[in-house]
Amino acid sequence: MCQLHLLQVLDVKCNSPYLRPPNGMTNLIHLKHLRACEAFLSAIPDIQLLSNLQELEAICIKSGAHANALRQMVQLKGALRVANLRRSDASGFMKGILKGTKHLNKLQHLSKLHLSWPSSSMAGSNEVSGDEELLECLQPHENIEILTVSGYAGIRSPPWMLKTSCSLPNVTSMCLTDCLNWESLPCLHDMPCLEVLEIKRMHSVNKVAISQLSDQELFPKLKRLIIEDASHFTGWSTGNSTRHMSFPCLCKLEIRNCPSLTTFPDVPLTLTTMIIENVGLELLPMIHDKQSSSEEAMSSTSEEGGRWTSRLTTLHIHRCHKLRSLGSGLLQQQHLLRSLEALSIKSCDDVACDLPDGFKDLTSLRDLSLYDCPKLLVDKFHASLRTLEISECFVARGGWVDEYPFLFSVWVLKISGCSHVSSDHGGKVAESLDWLSSMFNVYSLQLENTSFVTLNMFDKLHSLETLEIHGSRGAFFDGSWEFEWLEKLHTLSIRGCGELSELPENLYTLPALEELCVDNCPAIQALPANGLPASLKRLSISKCSPELIQRCLDDELDRPKIAKVGVVYIDGHNIAARQE
Repeated sequence: MCQLHLLQVLDVKCNSPYLRPPNGMTNLIHLKHLRACEAFLSAIPDIQLLSNLQELEAICIKSGAHANALRQMVQLKGALRVANLRRSDASGFMKGILKGTKHLNKLQHLSKLHLSWPSSSMAGSNEVSGDEELLECLQPHENIEILTVSGYAGIRSPPWMLKTSCSLPNVTSMCLTDCLNWESLPCLHDMPCLEVLEIKRMHSVNKVAISQLSDQELFPKLKRLIIEDASHFTGWSTGNSTRHMSFPCLCKLEIRNCPSLTTFPDVPLTLTTMIIENVGLELLPMIHDKQSSSEEAMSSTSEEGGRWTSRLTTLHIHRCHKLRSLGSGLLQQQHLLRSLEALSIKSCDDVACDLPDGFKDLTSLRDLSLYDCPKLLVDKFHASLRTLEISECFVARGGWVDEYPFLFSVWVLKISGCSHVSSDHGGKVAESLDWLSSMFNVYSLQLENTSFVTLNMFDKLHSLETLEIHGSRGAFFDGSWEFEWLEKLHTLSIRGCGELSELPENLYTLPALEELCVDNCPAIQALPANGLPASLKRLSISKCSPELIQRCLDDELDRPKIAKVGVVYIDGHNIAARQE
């Protein structure tokens, strides 16, 4: 192969990862596109001799001399990952090997650059200072559009990052990840083209620097902001003059596992998705209801009744244990939330609803989840609501007792077990859950990991067509209970119920049941003695006891009970039902 001197494209990326380059690889002087795994690329000696390369996915650095070879590969285009940097001695690097200087060629055709160090949680002082020197040498060219830095062990930002508006004028996406010692991030807010910013697993970072600027929008084009696993991150110190001008074009905001972050700037009307998980917020941010001067921001908002409204469609607030109130943040601005469709509030121990009208003015809300929030009671909803998830602790308290909520529009009801209840709560539940009578349009009931609820608690749901039971504990089925109220039930799914020892004996009385699924219920030994409903068309049994499987295949035991079922699957295999 090395005699093919005119070869321009070589693609061995799909071959075995153990493939190694042949001797004389650098004879392919006209090669422009080389696609291979990192192990293959790192084994090519003197790769800089392939000076016509335009496509090289990664280069693994073995020494400063190896890295300096990049200055001869000035035709590289597209994406490049510079990997394995910690094994290099910074003293062997030349400054400007990527950016170029008046004495060095520049890699001006690259659009995507990933600077990668092997992740290490135990970086010593030598590695810290060495990484800082390396990153200072690796300033990218101004034409870079996507920049990723991962595994960097340094504490400080390199000098070229301190003036990002000048050094990175065309970057649209920046990802900083697994840089465990980095304490203070540079000013990123004035990068003129930045649209995506991701900060992940940066355990030491405590703030993002903000320069003292007045009357200037921060992050003027940022559309997506993700911050994850930054346990010491406290946010931005924007000051009063700039608080209401942050992120004018932001569309997606995700913040996870940042317990030290207690406040966040107001969010713009352009925001469509907001996910907050395990964050130390004491109050939710407000929506800045004045339109940005940015034309891009104006084009992504809507106007209703002569005023601008938010584009927010999805809002998740999970595990925010310092959050106390919903009435002091964006949920009090329901006149702006005309597009909100999905709202999820989960595992917020102390949050309470201090909104006099509840969620009545969320006129587009379709999916609502109020899970494991023992102090949260919302009793007013708009008729747009279709799916409601509540936790079992809410049922244990009797649900809506004083005033029945406006819930006739709900189609799907999901009840999930939570840490605040146990099987002992069953006797404390109000004798009649009257609020269920207001949910006369529910056609799907989903019960997940519940402790004490029983089927007879839901006898007011006469429209029920689908019942899904997953992981429920205790005596969910009462054998003496009649199923007349389930006259419309056509799908029954029972999964992961390890304590369920038998199916209801009166299962055969369900007049409309067409599909039955029993999965991962190892205690069930046999089908009901009275058989299955005559209407049943599909039966699936999987991951259950060997005794049950054997009985279903035995002509003298349970096989006759499934003889008239149209389709039968046992552990994924289609069993041809016998015709009488």
